[in-house]
Amino acid sequence: MNGYPFETQPLSDVFGVEICGVDVSGPLEPGIFAAIHSAFHGHSVLLFRGQSFTPESLIDFSKNFGDIDLFIDPQYRLDGYPEVIVVGNVMVDGLMTSLFINIDEEWHTDRSYMTLPSLGSLFYAVEAPPEGAATRFASAYAAYDALPAETKMRIDGLRAVHDMATLDVHLRTQDPTRPPLTDAQRREVPPVSHPLVRTHPVTGRKSLFICPEVISEVEGLPMDEGRELLLSLTTHASQPRFVYTHEWQNGDLVVWDNRCTLHTATSYDTDKYRRVMWRTTIEGDAPR
Repeated sequence: MNGYPFETQPLSDVFGVEICGVDVSGPLEPGIFAAIHSAFHGHSVLLFRGQSFTPESLIDFSKNFGDIDLFIDPQYRLDGYPEVIVVGNVMVDGLMTSLFINIDEEWHTDRSYMTLPSLGSLFYAVEAPPEGAATRFASAYAAYDALPAETKMRIDGLRAVHDMATLDVHLRTQDPTRPPLTDAQRREVPPVSHPLVRTHPVTGRKSLFICPEVISEVEGLPMDEGRELLLSLTTHASQPRFVYTHEWQNGDLVVWDNRCTLHTATSYDTDKYRRVMWRTTIEGDAPR
């Protein structure tokens, strides 16, 4: 028995479970979400296969986890449903209307550039390519736990500056049609300082909070030294022993805890395949 009112299958030896036989795209039986929420805190990444979400039902299920955060750029919001971000390679009249990412590695946690970064994210496969476009998840808990004691002593207490403008420069290398941030958007999301090591508010466990493409500097360190530290920590955290790679099928919903995981997209043949994914992002609190 796993202690839950549903069957589960582990996604890796370290973290993540598939929750089997539960339709979360419709009304839930009493007590089911409480068990899902417990599994979320216990396993960090949850997979539900064979779901049939509408935008409304995805929003409704997402709200069980907390308030939904609106993405800063309305260009990538689903028409009529501002709570939902469209991720993929959907173009209209030569303009990318979905958030386009096609890379082999860019480890991050969603919306780390906010004063209150995301608690978690829900990602639903509307149209997944039959090959490529996997999402890789890393346990930031396990990565921190495995660090040498001297490294933990060095980084505990260090802080890094997360900056949407830094991320924006990187995203525009991926999508040349993406307009740069406006002055108003820059004012809405000014640079913010967060700890490199955060403590989960529910479990009390420590984890790495590193987003190399979003972080402009590590406070108190020369630029080169800070960048070297970030790359070293990212290389450590992305070792296969800490990683679960999810190969998407249409109808998959993956829910992950941004407070204790990192994730990255992987590349796919954008000329051959269309990708349409819906994401909702749950508001969080200040890392501590």
